[in-house]
Amino acid sequence: MTEAVMLQPPDRSVSRLAFAVRLVDDFAPEREPPAGVTVTLTGGGTQGVRNPGGWHLFMDLPAGTYRVSARSELYLAEDKEIDTALLDPGLPVVELLLKPSAAYPFPPGTTLVRCVVRNEADLGVPDARVEAVPWMPAPSVKGRVRQGGAQAGQPAIRLEHLSGELAAGDMLLVREGDPSRQEIVRIAAPLPSNASQPFNLAAPLRFGHAAGTPVHLLAAAAPSTTSTAGTGEFVVYQRNASARLFVIRLSTSAAGYRPDERDLEIVEGTTQSVGVISLQQL
Repeated sequence: MTEAVMLQPPDRSVSRLAFAVRLVDDFAPEREPPAGVTVTLTGGGTQGVRNPGGWHLFMDLPAGTYRVSARSELYLAEDKEIDTALLDPGLPVVELLLKPSAAYPFPPGTTLVRCVVRNEADLGVPDARVEAVPWMPAPSVKGRVRQGGAQAGQPAIRLEHLSGELAAGDMLLVREGDPSRQEIVRIAAPLPSNASQPFNLAAPLRFGHAAGTPVHLLAAAAPSTTSTAGTGEFVVYQRNASARLFVIRLSTSAAGYRPDERDLEIVEGTTQSVGVISLQQL
């Protein structure tokens, strides 16, 4: 007689998803989540498991508050605090926005500003905050170059058909048909007593402009922010510029230093290397 044998099913352990981190590339958010980024829990050092969809999964964690860190040579270090009680239990996904570092492989033709921030000892200043405000020409014409035109080298410009007033510090794009002859001018004090008189400029005209050439007032668009790496390097990128020629107002600040602000004239599709911004200690 054959003896019956009872077969026990194998032990099965079921893992539970505590939360998932979805990485988003700030330069190209429409792309698949970037690879080559390590996502870990700070303190414990637990590393997320990257699934085929690019999400970093953290399993079997008790409810609570966690801090995750993302590290990669191509992106600035990012940290985010996660409270599991605030997540959707059916889809506990958290997005983490990654800002490219100076080592990021930007495609050719990207509008970039590159720089390094140093202190008085010529050492890189890490974690300095950098704000970039693009000043773009308004679509509507602000006025036109007055009859008689404007000559290269002149410290002032005559305008007509002005829409509204101008103030000292206002920036204007002189929009020539030939893009290579376009230029940005800044109105300087003192202002004329009436708009038929010349407006002083902060710097002489670089080009001559015929009567009737339109001028457009520059206005601030939405700012972007980044920070310096440990070496003090940073990169600012401008997507979807509405004009070939515009200005980026660059503000750099760090704890214990005097802030630096400067205006950079930008040509779309080019890289401008500022060199070194030297911050002075307070």
